[in-house]
Amino acid sequence: MHPKKPRLRRPMSPALTASQLRRTSFRRALRLAPLALLLGTSAGPVVQAGTIYYDINAPTTGFQGGPGTWDVATTAIWNTSPTGANTSLVQFQTSDDVNFNATNAASTITIQTGGVAPASTSVNSTQTHIFKGGTITSGSVSKSGTGNANFGDSVASLVNGYAESFAFNGGTSVTGGTLTFIVTNNGLSTVNPQIFSFGSANIALGGGTFSFLVNAVTSGANKSFVLTNNFDVTGTGNAITLGRSTATNNNPTGLNISGGINLAAGSLVRINQIAAGTTTGEEQIRGTVTVDGAATIQRASTGQSTNNNLALTGNIVNGATAGVLSLQSSNAAASDLSVLRIAGTGNTYSGGTTIVSGVGTVQVAAASKLGTGNVVVNSATTGALEELSLLGNTNIDSAASLTIVSGAQVKLGFTNSSPGVLDASDMTLSSLTLGSTTYTPGLTDQIFSASNFPTYFTGTGEIVIPVPEPASLGLLSLGIAALLGRPRRKPQA
Repeated sequence: MHPKKPRLRRPMSPALTASQLRRTSFRRALRLAPLALLLGTSAGPVVQAGTIYYDINAPTTGFQGGPGTWDVATTAIWNTSPTGANTSLVQFQTSDDVNFNATNAASTITIQTGGVAPASTSVNSTQTHIFKGGTITSGSVSKSGTGNANFGDSVASLVNGYAESFAFNGGTSVTGGTLTFIVTNNGLSTVNPQIFSFGSANIALGGGTFSFLVNAVTSGANKSFVLTNNFDVTGTGNAITLGRSTATNNNPTGLNISGGINLAAGSLVRINQIAAGTTTGEEQIRGTVTVDGAATIQRASTGQSTNNNLALTGNIVNGATAGVLSLQSSNAAASDLSVLRIAGTGNTYSGGTTIVSGVGTVQVAAASKLGTGNVVVNSATTGALEELSLLGNTNIDSAASLTIVSGAQVKLGFTNSSPGVLDASDMTLSSLTLGSTTYTPGLTDQIFSASNFPTYFTGTGEIVIPVPEPASLGLLSLGIAALLGRPRRKPQA
C-alpha cells in the first residue's frame, strides 16, 4: 500500500490593510447593488473610500464618485450625510480624495457646517469653482489648470468671506490658475490684527497665483489682516496677490503676510497689489526671505493710490547657495508713487542685487541693506522716477561696487553733513560705475552726488570712493621702499 500523500494547505493571505478592506467592501457593495434592484429592495448607501469626482453635469446631484454618484441631495452641498431620494448612491466619506476635474463647468459648492475632512482636495479646471460655508479640516489642497478656486465669495457681504482659518495640515500647491482665500472679520470682534491661515503648512507655488483678499465691511475698517503661511516658490509665473475682494468694501489698514518666502534657484514671484484692494496702509511680507541662487521678486500695482507701498520687513538671507536677488517695482501709472521697500535690518544674502527696469522705485530703509554683494541699477522702461532710493548711507556694503547704467537714477536720500568732504555721513564704496565709466580708488577721495553728476543722482547724500587705507597700501609701500633702498649693481663687463 502506498502511503497517503500529505494534504497541501493553501498559504494564508496576508492581512489586508484598512484601505484595502474599504476598497473590497466598496467592490462588494457594487456587485450587490444590481441584485438589490432586481429584487426590488434597497442596497442602502454605498460607502466609498477612494476618489470622488465632481461633475456639474451629473443628473440630480452634480457629483460623480467612481461608478456611482456622490450623494449631496439636489444641491451642491459637500457633506457626509446621505439625504433626499438618492440614499442608495455613493456618498462622500471622510478621508476620500476629492477631485474637481477639467471637464467641470463653473459652480458654487457649499461645505457643510463644521467642515469636511478629505484625504486631499484637487481642483484641476479651466472654470471657476467657489467654495463657501464650512472649511476643509484635513488633507492637502492643490490647484492646477487655468481656472480659479475661490474659498469665499468676492461680494460685499459679510457672510461670504471666511471668518476663520482652514485647519488642514497637508499643505497647499498651486501649479496653475489662481487659488483665492477671501476672509472677513467676524463682525463682532474688536481684535486687531485679524489673523488667518490657509492650512497649517506651507503654500507651494509652481506656476500659479495665491490671492489673499479681504472682504472688509464696516466692522473690518481700520483693522489689519494677517496671513501666517510660509511660501515655497519654484519656477516662474508665480504670484501672490493682496487686496480687497471688491472695490466697494471699506479699507483695511493693511494686508500682511507674517510667514516667509523661500525662493528656489531660477524662481520668480510677483506680489500684486490690485486696484480693488486699495488699502489705507502698507502691505508687508514680515517673514524671512530665503534666496537659494538667482531669484526675482517683483512688486506690481494696478491703480493703487500714492504711498500704498509693499515692504519686505523680514530679513533676506542666503539659501544653500549665495542669494542673487533681482528686485522690480512696477506701477500702472507714473502718477502712482508706491514703492517696493526693503526694510529688514539683518539682510545677509551675498550674491548681489540687480534693480530690474520698471515704472516704480525700489526703496531701502535707513537701517536696512542690500545684502553684502555688488549692486546694479538698470534704467526704467518709461517714467522719470528713481529706480533705486537709498535712505541710509550704509544701504550698500562698503566693500561692494555700485553700477548705474545710462538712463537710470539713484536717489541719495540720506543727510550729508559736510558737502564735498569725506565724513561719517557719506556712503563709501569700493568702486562706482556710471554708464561706461568706472571709478576706482585713487590718490584722492572721489566724491559723487546730485551736484556734480545730476544725470545719475538725486537727493542730498554723497557717495565717496575713498583713498585706500594705509594698511591696504602696506605691500605697495614695502615694494617702493625696497626699490629705493636697493644698492645699484655694477654694470657687467
